[in-house]
Amino acid sequence: MRRQVGALLLLASSVSGAELAGRVLEQHSGAPLDRAHVRLLQPPGATEVETDAAGRFRFAANPEGPFRIGVSREGYADGLLTGSPGAVADAVIRLAKTGVITGRVTNPQGSPIADARVIPLLNHRPLVAHESGVDDRGIYRLYGLPPGEYSVAALCPEIEPQLAGRAFLITSGDEYRDVDFTLSPGQFQRVSGRVQYPDAASPLLLKLASVEFPSFAVADALADKDGSFVFEKVPPGAYHLLALGPSQGNGGYGGFLGSNPVYGRARVDVHPGQDVKELDLATYPGATVSFVLGGPCGKGATLELTSEEDWGSKTRRRLEVSVSTPGKLIDLAPARYHVTLTGLGSSCFYAGDPILDFTAGAPESFKLRTQPGASLHGQLTGPGQNQVGVILIQPEGDRAAFEAAMPDTSGSFALEALRPGKYRILTVPAAAWSKGPWTPAASRMTEVELLPGRLTNLELPVAHLP
Repeated sequence: MRRQVGALLLLASSVSGAELAGRVLEQHSGAPLDRAHVRLLQPPGATEVETDAAGRFRFAANPEGPFRIGVSREGYADGLLTGSPGAVADAVIRLAKTGVITGRVTNPQGSPIADARVIPLLNHRPLVAHESGVDDRGIYRLYGLPPGEYSVAALCPEIEPQLAGRAFLITSGDEYRDVDFTLSPGQFQRVSGRVQYPDAASPLLLKLASVEFPSFAVADALADKDGSFVFEKVPPGAYHLLALGPSQGNGGYGGFLGSNPVYGRARVDVHPGQDVKELDLATYPGATVSFVLGGPCGKGATLELTSEEDWGSKTRRRLEVSVSTPGKLIDLAPARYHVTLTGLGSSCFYAGDPILDFTAGAPESFKLRTQPGASLHGQLTGPGQNQVGVILIQPEGDRAAFEAAMPDTSGSFALEALRPGKYRILTVPAAAWSKGPWTPAASRMTEVELLPGRLTNLELPVAHLP
């Protein structure tokens, strides 16, 4: 279950109870959600129940210490809720429905473009996992989009990528229709050259991947036996020229690499009216890198590296790593890799850069730094402190992510095992929250920085309530 989520949550009552129970509702409509998975994350024990037709769930006993509930359901953003013992008898958890963007991709004559792809972008980063192709009518459908503000791009080989002319704000179940694209082939240029390749008898794959949308290649080619290559129809733009081989065939991810692969890359700028000639691309063996965990927490984890670029072959790599024994990955491409580190534990986080840039060469060894989680304890002050229904904590720069805490009857609350960093906090009165859909105002939030392995104590005056 994800650590930070886009769900919106409400605690309906703050009274003592022998059980921890409640309901899961849709944020926008208030309709009950059946078949939602509700898991008691803290105290540990993997206790999980499922909501009934009325959206109700019930755990056998109220936890003696602080608790954390995680909620998930297909088609909705996950939810997290933290509370203190005896603070709540009936928890009402509202989940934000994920959004949908649909439309058509056609040429100027209105005919569908069969090989087009449409990609949503969140915070200017392509969400490749949510991309969509088109059907025989040119219709695409982006679905499962968590809350956030999106832009959308249509991509097609031999055509310059096109961005939609507006942004799309998804809060809870928003659906945007008729977001159409008309793609028209423009001026083409020719890109040619020679690649230095030691095994001319085996095919070498070449790709031109857009710098702006690196997961998308506008053109591909195979090198001839003498290493020469040509891309015939390349729209003007900035590209990464990527080469890899030997290729033993094709599959769902593109080429199947043989043993001892080699790679090459170079930046290529294509200008209108100017062919690019006599490129000379060198190739090198893949890199070997040893990875080891380092830091005050986490004994072992699973490392996953995913290339941001379309190399024309599967480049996702996985490895078990630990603090005592280095793990080794061989034949790595000179790529930019997105890092995912799982299995560290509930209060341990990866502290390094989320992107490993091996484009200019990879180190022989790399330490994956970890850091312990942060804690936040707070106290509401002033008259009306008992009127607060929920406290939202939001990572800085992430409009879609929230975690919620329920204050007890004295106005105190506690959040544990948070990812260190800067946050914004907002207290919300129960009366305002219970009316239904509600969007936090950033201008009313209190900013705080949470340090790894440290407890931060915070007072929130009632004056901060909207």
